[in-house]
Formats: sequence, structure tokens, C-alpha cells
Amino acid sequence: MSKSTSFLYQLARTANDIEKLASEIGLYVASADVSASCAFKFDEWKKFVQGINKADEEFKRAMLD
Repeated sequence: MSKSTSFLYQLARTANDIEKLASEIGLYVASADVSASCAFKFDEWKKFVQGINKADEEFKRAMLD
């Protein structure tokens, strides 16, 4: 199985798990040499996304300086 096929398979599997659990959001991240997965409760997910968005804004500001 190629890396891209493997990633799509894992993504589909994660989506399937989410449908079954319906109380968590699954996240699977992979690169050529490392992968990680985790599950978030919905309120945790909102905080995670807020943190990512804040970090992204700060990174963009730093790149303009």
C-alpha cells in the first residue's frame, strides 16, 4: 500500500470511528517518517482549534516582521 493510499485508508478509518463514537473527533497526522493519532471531546476540539488559529496568526505576524 502506498503512503498516500495508507493515509487515505487511515483517514477513512478514523472517520468511521468518529461515526461510531459520535462523541469524539479523531485526528490522524502522518508524514514520511512519523505518524500520530488522538481523539478529542467536542469541547476539547474547540479549544485545540482556537490554539492552532492563535499560533497561526502569531506565525503570520512574525513572518511579516
